[in-house]
Amino acid sequence: MNTSPLEAAAYSIKHWYLPLLIGLVLFLLFKSVNAIAWAYDLKNMGVPQWGNIAVVAVIGLIFSFILLYNPLFAGVSLVVWTGLAFVFAGFASILLSIQLKKAKDKSGKISDDLKRRIESIKHEYHQALSK
Repeated sequence: MNTSPLEAAAYSIKHWYLPLLIGLVLFLLFKSVNAIAWAYDLKNMGVPQWGNIAVVAVIGLIFSFILLYNPLFAGVSLVVWTGLAFVFAGFASILLSIQLKKAKDKSGKISDDLKRRIESIKHEYHQALSK
């Protein structure tokens, strides 16, 4: 009796395996959505390569949805899909750290006068809120 790989995976998935898989996929989904949010924060800061992070995070999001949509299919090629999702989530994190370092370096170039004015405005803002 020949069974398809999908049917074989359905029989091999134990009761403990599916919650573990779903938890892993939800973690990857969260990491990808978080990277997209960071990419748009970098866009608002004026970092020019924010789109690279967004693209890689969206690819990680797509892999996560594929794993979440059909866990039986994920059971057949779990190592490949999970590996791809982790690679893209990790790559997005690396790109994010590089861009945050560049943004931090840019903020160090602000003059002392401008920093004092910003602190003065923050102080006025907090005083207005506390009234």
